[in-house]
Amino acid sequence: MENPLLVFVSSLIGELFEERKAVKEALKAIPLTRAWVFEYTPASADLLETSYLDKVRECDLFILLLGKGISGPVRKEWETAIEHNKPRLVFLKKVERDPETQSFIERIDVKWAEFANLEELQRKVQEAVIDELIKSYRRYHLRPEEEGKLRELQERLQSGDYIQATISGQVSGQVAIGKGITQVSHETHISGPVYGPVHTGSGDIRIGHLEREEEW
Repeated sequence: MENPLLVFVSSLIGELFEERKAVKEALKAIPLTRAWVFEYTPASADLLETSYLDKVRECDLFILLLGKGISGPVRKEWETAIEHNKPRLVFLKKVERDPETQSFIERIDVKWAEFANLEELQRKVQEAVIDELIKSYRRYHLRPEEEGKLRELQERLQSGDYIQATISGQVSGQVAIGKGITQVSHETHISGPVYGPVHTGSGDIRIGHLEREEEW
């Protein structure tokens, strides 16, 4: 595949800022995809509404995140995705919602997934996106070797043995098991991606951030 598939991430920015960031990081781990998240895009002279709705029209896959509320722009993004027949994945945060948002959810015509925290969201996004790419491989023009590697990643995610963490700085406690680890006294110095379960410790720890190991 010459160009990565564009995944548009739609939600309220303020309420779900951390969730949007988590989805962006989760998508980095999936070969063949790149996320379009508004706050991480460069400045543009285009009108604001024109800019983001054009990206909905261009995207290959549309992700909707919903928490307590919804806005007019998010509704427009959703309606534009439907109008242009974009595959849609919906993830609902387990929170109390306002009546307008609940009414919107009741009219959603695709199956959604719920999440309670960022790690669960990242895992479910990765599983759903990979499943969609494999299921509709003809739509996305995947080569056999690309589909095969996605299936390998899918199996690892489903088995729960493919957890990675990116850890920077000095970390204390039992943190991870895998490559890139040098044990010094009671501190663990880690650089680069780490394979294995993340247990305890302090420091800058991000769970579910899978790094690409090779170019596709």
